[in-house]
Amino acid sequence: MRHNLGVTTLSHIYGRKWRRGVRTPRHGAAGKKIIRYCLQQLVEANILYKDRKHLAKKDSRRITAEGQKEMNNIAQNLNK
Repeated sequence: MRHNLGVTTLSHIYGRKWRRGVRTPRHGAAGKKIIRYCLQQLVEANILYKDRKHLAKKDSRRITAEGQKEMNNIAQNLNK
């Protein structure tokens, strides 16, 4: 997982093609409410935390050490 991810960045990543009829398609952002809710749940579970010290991206999320351990355990179990 990349560092300093916010709601807008994730909505851009999970967005898809916005088809506009006969005009050329563009990129459309995904819905932000469900992304925001999921990030809030991960913060409550101590997997992510809000990084208030980052200068460029205020209140972006970073993974905690406990969250990194949890993700590594899941990846090892999937690899077996």
